[in-house]
Amino acid sequence: MTGLNQAAVVQSLGATSQYLVLSMDEINRLKPAFDLIDFTHANLHGAIAFRDEAGKLMVVFGNPFNVKVKS
Repeated sequence: MTGLNQAAVVQSLGATSQYLVLSMDEINRLKPAFDLIDFTHANLHGAIAFRDEAGKLMVVFGNPFNVKVKS
């Protein structure tokens, strides 16, 4: 309905939500941090903790509309 291709829609949603959008190639270069969020919980919640080459921590999720934040 937007007239945009899939990649453009994803980038637009990321920008609107102020989320960094990563490609699968970028995600595949990250190291899972299962010591912080184990595989079972990552799978259950659809979010995986990663560390980049510099050790920076990030959480990657597939559906930004399904993110639950605890306060």
